[in-house]
Amino acid sequence: SSVAALRARVALARASLAMNLDQDFVAASSFMAEAEDAIDAAENAELRTRLWIEQAVLANWEGRYDDAERDALQAIATTHEDGASRNDVVMLARARDALAEAHYYRERLPESEAEYARVVALLAAYADRHPDDITILRGVIRARWALATATLQQDRPN
Repeated sequence: SSVAALRARVALARASLAMNLDQDFVAASSFMAEAEDAIDAAENAELRTRLWIEQAVLANWEGRYDDAERDALQAIATTHEDGASRNDVVMLARARDALAEAHYYRERLPESEAEYARVVALLAAYADRHPDDITILRGVIRARWALATATLQQDRPN
């Protein structure tokens, strides 16, 4: 239902704010549980993917890298890359970034570098087609920074 989908969107937004601004992971988990219940009622695949992305981000914050990898891979598997809409590009970039982070903090640097390179390529290609999209351009900058960090950690400055 549309009410359940709206409840899920609100709960996901609250979870994101709780974990990324307040660093309140208990509250974030609670909001994600609310979102999951609403997503079950709404039967909405896009919202399920968004939940997996937020769960992957939270798992990384909490150092649960296996969980982050699992959730990120589920999100990646359900997001369209070919002819992707802006929404799909953003979701796929966030899911791949979460996967790259999980690799990075487990010191699997080549895997991390490869995922960050995919994020850069994905966002840069979209930015080339939509050069006025500031949010995407900021994403490209952040992804390039993350890619450079993963590269430098391997003592490969180029």
